[in-house]
Amino acid sequence: MRASSLLAVALVSLALAQPYVAPREEDSKKQQFAKLIEEIQADVLKSLDEREETMRKRASKPPAIQGTSSSAERLNYIEAVKCLQKLPARTPQSVAAGAKSRRDVGPAMNARYANYTTVLNLLLKPDIVSYRLLSEGVPYAIEIGPHGGIHYTISGDPAFWVHRGMMDRMWTFWQALDPKKRHFDLSDGNYGHITWANNPPSRKALLSDPINMGYAAESTTIGEVMDTLG
Repeated sequence: MRASSLLAVALVSLALAQPYVAPREEDSKKQQFAKLIEEIQADVLKSLDEREETMRKRASKPPAIQGTSSSAERLNYIEAVKCLQKLPARTPQSVAAGAKSRRDVGPAMNARYANYTTVLNLLLKPDIVSYRLLSEGVPYAIEIGPHGGIHYTISGDPAFWVHRGMMDRMWTFWQALDPKKRHFDLSDGNYGHITWANNPPSRKALLSDPINMGYAAESTTIGEVMDTLG
């Protein structure tokens, strides 16, 4: 990568970096976040009710929304998480003081990304390009965002799936703020190509492009999974 490219990446990374969040400011962001989430959830529930009513008029049965794990299996999962959290971290204290989980590299990533300021800023992003640059960080730069950042805290532990669920939750909420656009927008930046960060250079992705689910499910298309509420 050329020096000019490296400099550009560094400047963008610094511009997106999350500043230190004072406790009082964090309380204010928490209140703003709670209010915004309340509004989003009301809109989402209204949308689901309207979809259900439309399906009933068509004499279709709304899909059931339920988990596949039994109560006993969910309890076993919780106990497994608690057990792992009691074990000593694999990262030496001399390297990362305060590390707690098996793959924890210390509290730095949590302090930087697991806060109300980050999630509020995420929801306020105007388009998918800026959303992903905050969520996942700048490609090939030190700013890795809350998605990748929390991987460094709990990757390898069952608790990881709580983080994964939160990232999906934020994506659903962000889409719900402008569903008519965000259920169809695939980005006009480097993230909108069929190769990672458009490297090597490739064409733009299309809603009709197939997604091979392998053993997990039947193949589908990007357009079919854009709306996470079905």
